[in-house]
Amino acid sequence: MTRMSANRWRRALASGGRQALVPKGPGGARCKLDSGQLRVLEAVLDVGPAAAGWSDQCWTLAGSPRSCAAASVWTRISSAGP
Repeated sequence: MTRMSANRWRRALASGGRQALVPKGPGGARCKLDSGQLRVLEAVLDVGPAAAGWSDQCWTLAGSPRSCAAASVWTRISSAGP
């Protein structure tokens, strides 16, 4: 834990009590894809890069489906595991 984090938590506790330390959920931007677009993305990722027209078997953000936001693709790739 960094000193900055400890100080931020200490200030939150002092100003708002224990309730101020309750997690607020995952950070970062929300996914901009709707459920249909996520299903299409998952289908493309399931068949693999070669079937999607890429020359190798490595998904990279540069080689990801063009209609998808890079962060959404990265989240799906990293959550799918090896």
